[in-house]
Amino acid sequence: MSEENLYKRGETWWLRATVDGREYRESLRTRDVKTARGRRDNRLKELTTAIYLGEKKVSWKEAIVGWSLGRGDELYQGPLTVTDMCPFAHAD
Repeated sequence: MSEENLYKRGETWWLRATVDGREYRESLRTRDVKTARGRRDNRLKELTTAIYLGEKKVSWKEAIVGWSLGRGDELYQGPLTVTDMCPFAHAD
């Protein structure tokens, strides 16, 4: 197997790649080369998809709150309240 785009710092494997002219260096947080290869492949796929297809990353909280409020691509910014999560609930 190839160690292309992989290098070690101490005992930890790291990713080193250039995607669309931008250099990425990230810890793969593993000492195992087989695990590092899988994480490298996943991360490279993630980077190229985001750059070439324009996918926007959102956190789990942003995604679930946006979905629950029915706002589509609009992301909710702010603290959650009971009425945000359950519009039929009324705070008296």
